[in-house]
Amino acid sequence: MLNVTLAASKDAMVRGMEDGAQAAADQVRAEVGPVIRRMEKQSRQVAAMNIAAAVTALIAAGLALLSAI
Repeated sequence: MLNVTLAASKDAMVRGMEDGAQAAADQVRAEVGPVIRRMEKQSRQVAAMNIAAAVTALIAAGLALLSAI
């Protein structure tokens, strides 16, 4: 009888820990998700600006080459 009680207690404790871990993971996901999405958006914006700067540099180099000829 004692073994059955201990096993049930252990099972209940494991379930409680799993539920707590899942709740913690859900909370972290809810808090971190928007931050990651904002950082991804900013990264895309920076990449677009870098491409625009590279194109501008290429045009400037082309114009400098043409003016030297």
